[in-house]
Amino acid sequence: MVKNNSKKDRCEDCGDECECDDDSCECGHDHSHEEMNMPINPQMNFDADTRAAIQEIQILEHNFEQLMQQKHLFNMEISETDLALKELESSSGDVFKLVGSQVIIKTTKEKIVTDLNHKKELLNLRMKNMDSQEKEFSDRIEELRQQIMKKIGKA
Repeated sequence: MVKNNSKKDRCEDCGDECECDDDSCECGHDHSHEEMNMPINPQMNFDADTRAAIQEIQILEHNFEQLMQQKHLFNMEISETDLALKELESSSGDVFKLVGSQVIIKTTKEKIVTDLNHKKELLNLRMKNMDSQEKEFSDRIEELRQQIMKKIGKA
């Protein structure tokens, strides 16, 4: 509350001029300044190593989530590639390939099947790499969780 020379004071919360005393004001705001019910930071009593481990877990979980999203996109792309290959098997006649988002070129069925199979191999290789990363993230997160639980006495 900001005191001024008039009989009214300016409320700290809303800025209105009203009759205020040390505990409350006309506009209904509490100015008793009792201990605030602020949320307690669960990390504030931990040692530096434990706080660092908690922070590392948070970073790993964020990266893990991004990896899962990327895996989902790759799975969708593999499915689309499989569908395109299946359609090519049953098609006859001219085959066209989309280059960029605006150009379509005529190609041979064999060439596009080769290209799609190569693309599928690369996608599967990337998926295998992501599976490995997923396991590394999971293992490290579990290891850190166990360390933290031991330190706080809940393991």
